[in-house]
Amino acid sequence: MWSSGSTTLTNVTSTQGVSGVYVSAGTLNATGCKLSGTTADLDVEGGTATVSSSDLSGGGSYGVYEGGGTLNMDHCTVTGNAGYGFFTYSTVNLQYDTIAFNSYSGIYEASGSFTVQNSIVTNNANYGFYRNSGTYTSDHN
Repeated sequence: MWSSGSTTLTNVTSTQGVSGVYVSAGTLNATGCKLSGTTADLDVEGGTATVSSSDLSGGGSYGVYEGGGTLNMDHCTVTGNAGYGFFTYSTVNLQYDTIAFNSYSGIYEASGSFTVQNSIVTNNANYGFYRNSGTYTSDHN
């Protein structure tokens, strides 16, 4: 699914394609979704994406690829991806999320700003969190 305007997804399942959900601009609000089995379960390249109570698992390369814009996630699981749980260049804010059992890193911050609060990052193959550059804030994890 491709989003460039204002999009709301509730209880949607996406299991095919290059990106389960691709956000290029505008706003995405997703709640209760299951995104799995794609190259990037969620690909945010611009705009603002807010994802709540959703499962992003079993992606080919990325659970979440965030190349631009802003991503806010709460009460989500990002697990069992063949590469990275998160690969990010821009702004990501996580609250009450679980990032686990990803085959490379749970979180790879290439640049940008990454905030993790009250979340669990565990049992990722190489790194729980790898920061190349940018700003990282962690609180009660």
